[in-house]
Amino acid sequence: MTKPSSFLAAAARACAPALLALQLWTAGGVAAAEEGGPVDPRAVERLRSMSETLTKARTLSLEAETLYDQVELSGVKIKRTVSHEVVLRRPEDLYFESRRDDGKVREGRYDGEALTIVPAGGGSYARIEAPGTNDDMLDVIQTDYNLQLPVVDLLYSDLYGRLKDHVLSAVDLGARTIGGEVLDH
Repeated sequence: MTKPSSFLAAAARACAPALLALQLWTAGGVAAAEEGGPVDPRAVERLRSMSETLTKARTLSLEAETLYDQVELSGVKIKRTVSHEVVLRRPEDLYFESRRDDGKVREGRYDGEALTIVPAGGGSYARIEAPGTNDDMLDVIQTDYNLQLPVVDLLYSDLYGRLKDHVLSAVDLGARTIGGEVLDH
């Protein structure tokens, strides 16, 4: 798969607040909204609107920075970063590259039949058979293999449909600037 030459402007703008909006969702157990904090209808509407924009995109290309904790044997936690490039073509084509701050790089490709993940420079690779759509593959690798792809929630064809029953609280925090662009948080 080749990378698209340009980003979809509307989808790209939608993805930045998406990373903030995903704070609304917990990866833990399912809980009803009334068990959590307040649910602001404006925040839920922004999540729904962002999801609609992403759903309409047949091709989506994005870059993201994520953080994780590396715990040393001494117990010291080091905050590490990973830069991701993700290219999605619906319904069954996905490419990603992840670059850790320690220089390690891995690439992944999904072709509608299997997800193959290869470290930069070759060596060992992983191949997971998962025929179907991107959504089917994402479900298989998360459920059966406990494998998380970069910004995986943004890659589903109906983000809002997947998250709406898991919102514990939702608050509109107003405008924030990310990458020089003013966005809703």
